[in-house]
Formats: sequence, structure tokens, C-alpha cells
Amino acid sequence: MSAVPSRSSKGRARDRPTPFAQGSLDALCGIYAIANAIAHLCPKLDRDDARALFARLVGKLRAIRRKALNTLWRGLNFAHMRKLLRHALRWIARRHDLRLGVQRIRHRIRREPRLSSLWGELRRKLDDGTVAIIGIGGLEAHWSVAIRTGRTWLKLIDSDGLTALKRSACAVVPCARRYVLDPAEILFIRRLKSKT
Repeated sequence: MSAVPSRSSKGRARDRPTPFAQGSLDALCGIYAIANAIAHLCPKLDRDDARALFARLVGKLRAIRRKALNTLWRGLNFAHMRKLLRHALRWIARRHDLRLGVQRIRHRIRREPRLSSLWGELRRKLDDGTVAIIGIGGLEAHWSVAIRTGRTWLKLIDSDGLTALKRSACAVVPCARRYVLDPAEILFIRRLKSKT
């Protein structure tokens, strides 16, 4: 009687494919970036509030995008993000009486992008009361939230698990081997002083 050959570990790995994680097949990172930015600036936002905000933003997709379902696999462009962010800011103001303002990167930096000037602007602006929603291109097409910048790194709150970007891995012009940070696709969100 001959022995039955054992299956290799490679054969077993194919029998049990790695499942796709939630979010690995959709392109809703823009909505998550808005929710994460607001949650960072409003610590009292709980899970129920975050779900309500998420539902509201998903519900607004039809109003801002003709083929709203395309968002699921194609994602959101900068104009879509600005419109959804306006809805989110009105929602948080009504729900938690928190006023948030939005500002773009200075025109000069958008017009003549250089990594050094963009990095300096991020270092100057980001603090406890300000975050930036950033569009990432190049190695990845993604929306994320920057909360702090050092000389060589950018700290993120990210729906895809990115925790930081090294400056040496970033560029401001199209490049397939780096993370491209386009200054024209960055929005600062900051807490405003309440009216008294």
C-alpha cells in the first residue's frame, strides 16, 4: 500500500483564500475621511453619531453625483468632497453646536506646487484644532486625514490603516512610485470659536 502524499502548505493556502475585508472593494474612503476628520475635532461624537453622519453623507450622494452608485467603486473627486463636507459641517453644527471652518491651501502653493512649501504649510496649519483632508494619488488613490506633521513624516487617521507617510515617499507631481499629495486636493478643517 502506498502512502497518500501530503498536501503542501501552498495547496492549503489556496483552499482557504484570504477574505476581502470591509472596504477593500469599495471606494468610500472620502466619506470615511470626512467622518474621521469630524470625529477627531469633536471627541464627543460617539459611534451612533458617526453612523448617523455616515448615513447622511451616503444619502447625499445622489444629490451631488449623477450616478451615485458609481461612488462605490470609483470614489469621489475633490468637488464631491467639498459638497459632502458642507453637508457634514451643517450636520455637526446642528447636532453638537460645533462650528467648523474649511480652508484651502494658499493659492501660491496650489499654483506652483513644491513638496517643501506644502510640507511647511501642513506643519504651520495642523494642530489640535485643525486637521486636513488630503487626496493621495500615485501609489494609491485615496482620501485620508492628516492630523500632525513633523520634518520627515505626516501623521494620519485613516480608514485603510495608513498611520503615517514619510516625506521621502511623497511627491507633489504625478509619480507612480510615490504618494502624490496634490495641494489642490487638500482641505483644512478647523474648530471655530463659538459666538458668545
